[in-house]
Amino acid sequence: MMYPRLKMAWSLLRPDGVMFVSIDEKEVQHFRIVANDLFGEENFIANVTVVTNMKGRNDKKHVAACHEQIVIYAKPEFVSFGLPLTEEQRAAFKHTDEAGQKYALRDLRKRGGPDRREDRPNMYFPIYWSADDNRVSLERENDTDIEIFPLRGDGSDGRWRWGIDKVRAFLPWMHPKQSGRSGRLDVSHRLYLDPTVKLGDTIMQDDDEEDEGEEDEIIERTSKPKSIWIGPNFSSDNGKRAMKAFLPGDTFSFPKSVDLLRQCIQIGMSNDQVGLDLFAGSGTFGQAVMEHNLSDGANRHFVLVQLPEQLSLEQKEQKAAAMFCDEIGKPRNIAELTKERLRRAGKKFRKENPLFAGDLGFRVFKLASSNILAWEPDRNKLAETLEASIEHLKTNRTEQDILFELLLKLGLDLCVPIETKKITGAKKQTHEVHSIGSGSLLVCLSTTIPQADVEPLALGLVAWYKALKPAGETTVVFRDSAFADDVAKTNLTAILHQHGLETVRSL
Repeated sequence: MMYPRLKMAWSLLRPDGVMFVSIDEKEVQHFRIVANDLFGEENFIANVTVVTNMKGRNDKKHVAACHEQIVIYAKPEFVSFGLPLTEEQRAAFKHTDEAGQKYALRDLRKRGGPDRREDRPNMYFPIYWSADDNRVSLERENDTDIEIFPLRGDGSDGRWRWGIDKVRAFLPWMHPKQSGRSGRLDVSHRLYLDPTVKLGDTIMQDDDEEDEGEEDEIIERTSKPKSIWIGPNFSSDNGKRAMKAFLPGDTFSFPKSVDLLRQCIQIGMSNDQVGLDLFAGSGTFGQAVMEHNLSDGANRHFVLVQLPEQLSLEQKEQKAAAMFCDEIGKPRNIAELTKERLRRAGKKFRKENPLFAGDLGFRVFKLASSNILAWEPDRNKLAETLEASIEHLKTNRTEQDILFELLLKLGLDLCVPIETKKITGAKKQTHEVHSIGSGSLLVCLSTTIPQADVEPLALGLVAWYKALKPAGETTVVFRDSAFADDVAKTNLTAILHQHGLETVRSL
């Protein structure tokens, strides 16, 4: 079940995309084998342990499980957005510079491997400190200057985290400090809290560049996530409470915590990216994206995939969910619960945040075959086949079905704004016209366009086009079989061309 889904999901990821997979400890080893094969072991980021139930689940035979795993893989260009600083972390920025900017002091000496002189020889050099005027330099200027080398705890030669050119660029930010018991001098550098601090254009990298993945550590915007996530906001009880605010009763057994998914969003999604959940369940991920957008005013989007798995009143664990579907007048399946939670969440958030201008809605799409009939001629009955193919759009499909397939074929966003307007023909027949993307696409899928309606329809399209004032070129699309003959189609196209609508297509 997992292999084809994972293969597809990986192919959909952007070059800087990331994948979070929630899985229990029994299956995590099997998942890692499959994932390493599909994604490449080099793209493994972390195996995070999330404590979801401090009491433990007593349905386990020998050990009460209190955690689950989130395995993270990412494409090579992925860069983590980190987590917001906690109040405790912000409190560490207790120093203030001449301009009133807050900063903390961080060791310049590299700690942890590879931290030896032989690991990065170019990052071993002396820094001089003058106790008389508290001056830090890279050259000895007076006999009384104190020479400081990066020495490890055992007294052996270590190395700095920065190369000599970068240290030179930030000498005013360097401060000597005395190490604990040994009394040995080390060097610290300023780590600023405010991302508006101007660093200047003098930063240079040493020829022997920093370790791959090592941060510049000049400004602290976020903190690095740890490999264990623990807190009441990540618990399964928290997930149940969040779900019950919109879906009463025990409609789902173990819904994910909204805050847990928001932490994944914080780490992996920028302000305008799209997140995909292949197992939507109760729709927690969609709610998490909405809440995160509300918190920072961003415009992230979500795609949720959920099979319409049937619910039965006869099965104890499904009874509450099936009864709820009956109460709201929807078919008994999980997808209906997903949609209902999102509807209620969006409505509640809009009411509580009337000034929020972002999108709190969603569109529902169901997998189906193309609306366009395939050309499958019967060579023994060619005339009949040709006649049957005059209308090559399936007759059991709605206008909306055709419209959205058109968006897919033209590569347009399925969430792009759509406006609809009715244009009246010569004999009072109305033609429904859709404007997609503020006029970048105009679509009329009327089943019949009589010769008499050609001119009023064309002029109505032109008037709406001029009112919309789209930024780029506009494409106009009609149903090919709607025209009485080629003359009607040619005349309509000619009128549109005269008014600057050059791209006219037919289905």
